[in-house]
Amino acid sequence: MKKALLYLSLLLLCVAFVLCFSSCNGEDDTCKLALELSEDGSYYTVTGIGEYTDSEIIIPDEINGIPVKVIGEKAFNSNATVTSVTVGKNIEEIKTWAFLDCSALTEINWNAINCELCGDRAFQGIGEAVTLNIGKDVEIIPSNAFKVESRHQQTSHIVKVNIAKDSALKTIPTYAFSGCTTLTSINLENATNLEAIGDETFLNCSRLTEITLPASLKTIGKDAFSGCSGITKVNATSIADWCKIEFSTQASNPASLSSVLYVNGEPISDLVIPEGVTVIGSNTFASNLYLKSVVLPESLAQIGDAFVDCANLSSVTLNSVEAFTRERTPFLGASKLVESAKIKIGKNVVSIPARMFQGVTNLTEVDFSEATSLKSIGAKAFKDATKLEPISLPASLDLMSYDSFEGCDKVYTADGSLRYIGNWLVDTVDKSNIISTVYVKNGTTHIANGAFTSCREFVAVSLPTTIKVIGDKAFYDCAKLETVSIHESARIEYIGKEAFSSCTKISTVRSSLECWSGITFASKESNPLFNGCNLTIYGNEGTFDFATDKNVSPFAFFGCQNLASVTVNGAGKIGENAFNGCTSLNSISRESDALSIGE
Repeated sequence: MKKALLYLSLLLLCVAFVLCFSSCNGEDDTCKLALELSEDGSYYTVTGIGEYTDSEIIIPDEINGIPVKVIGEKAFNSNATVTSVTVGKNIEEIKTWAFLDCSALTEINWNAINCELCGDRAFQGIGEAVTLNIGKDVEIIPSNAFKVESRHQQTSHIVKVNIAKDSALKTIPTYAFSGCTTLTSINLENATNLEAIGDETFLNCSRLTEITLPASLKTIGKDAFSGCSGITKVNATSIADWCKIEFSTQASNPASLSSVLYVNGEPISDLVIPEGVTVIGSNTFASNLYLKSVVLPESLAQIGDAFVDCANLSSVTLNSVEAFTRERTPFLGASKLVESAKIKIGKNVVSIPARMFQGVTNLTEVDFSEATSLKSIGAKAFKDATKLEPISLPASLDLMSYDSFEGCDKVYTADGSLRYIGNWLVDTVDKSNIISTVYVKNGTTHIANGAFTSCREFVAVSLPTTIKVIGDKAFYDCAKLETVSIHESARIEYIGKEAFSSCTKISTVRSSLECWSGITFASKESNPLFNGCNLTIYGNEGTFDFATDKNVSPFAFFGCQNLASVTVNGAGKIGENAFNGCTSLNSISRESDALSIGE
């Protein structure tokens, strides 16, 4: 009985030995790799070369149905005979120093689908002129598999990365090829499912000369191509696809290093962003020195610092109906090297956003001749365009900031202490100059947003018959302002948000009733009466009665101290807070239905 048990034990050991060194088909040298079965019997680890004699090592996907998942620590460390290694599709982890100093290794065939763990220096010190072939089913490669760190005096000789056609690769993670100074090419165009390139992925790959980014790409991480000083050609599948990419920093964009972008093999100098593109993010065309003209589409809704340092850009056509900059400066630093630059505003443009063309220092002309739909120009939109010649603002323009053309001295005309652009009153000639009474010249139709913000020496302002619009915060914090006089024939249409906010000393507002009742107030602080004062009606110095068959604007008589009665006839409607704070108001009548106003 004991002999039988002994024979049975020996038989089991032999079976285990055979299993341990067997292969998928048992007909090649993979059966000779040193393997270790996990404690639970669920996977194998390759621990060494064993009796494997072939210089081209193939790590199998599985052994007799059990997957090979790990390549162990120092498994092939300092092996001078291995020239090629194929990493099986089931490998999930490659441990530290697995292929360290395999000096003859010149080819790596990577088939591991989801290997995200790779130990320190796993592939350092491998052979000269190494080619990395990434298989079709691979979705991700480890973040530090081929990273080189100079502090460890590491070297890597990966020269070329080939990606299988229609590759499943979705992410090239942070640091993946960082420091691979020998890398000269990678064919990302085959990575048709690639969505993300991580931070510093190709950091200091100084011999990388050409790269094509696929249409599927969505994001490129911080400084992904920083230090890639050798890049001369960057290819995009289309301008629309290029605009979809989110570049975290300027060094995330390889075209900012090459200073030119190619589409269909041709360098782009006259850029037309196609209709349908709604967003152009920061750094999308940064430092592109080959660009000479740009046409932005009507569909554009948001733009970042997209054209920063495009120093040879000389022409921009804006067709975007209503783009939004989020306080970015899309063209900062553009046109520094050209003698003149021109911007044309298209017929369907509704607004020019804040800072849109700030820093275009050699801008000489803005063509508004077709801008028949333009309603607003944002703050600092053309700031520091110091060579800009006088302009003609379109009649459609309703809102503009006092600093929309800050630093563009040639566009202004002065009348006494005030500065104008056409029929727009913009600000004072000298902010430090004390002005007690402001007389706005006749012919002025608009007062810019913030025109007199914090001009705390103002005591009185006189507005002409031609005035139509008073912008947001136009007289904000004019702390000594006491009197606002509106010409009897004036017909103001709109007063912007907080136009008279913090003007707490206003005691007299003079206007015709017809003018006052026709004003649309953006907020209660738009109304100079809101702190509580008299509305002095021409021909009537005391209390007055108001009758209308039209709508009464919200906040229209907010704080009016001398309004006695209101009659609203016909279909007229009373807006929100129209009569709030009217302390002398006794009654409001709507046709035959009288409403009593209580205390």
